[in-house]
Amino acid sequence: MQRSIMVCAKCGSQMTQGFIMTPLASGFSKAASGHIPKWYAGEFKSGFWSVGGTGDEEHPLTAFRCKDCGLLEFYAG
Repeated sequence: MQRSIMVCAKCGSQMTQGFIMTPLASGFSKAASGHIPKWYAGEFKSGFWSVGGTGDEEHPLTAFRCKDCGLLEFYAG
């Protein structure tokens, strides 16, 4: 999700687009294997065979970081 120039809501400086890497037990990252973290609708549920949300809706996350103050903003979609 590329947006036009993003401006920080805290200090007004320009924000840079990035992403979040989720480490796996093996030491590799999910981003390296093509799996970007996602937002899931519903309540978090954990079971013996799986971990995840209860809803059917999911969206990949895009992150933006302020170049000056470091504020992070996440967008799902």
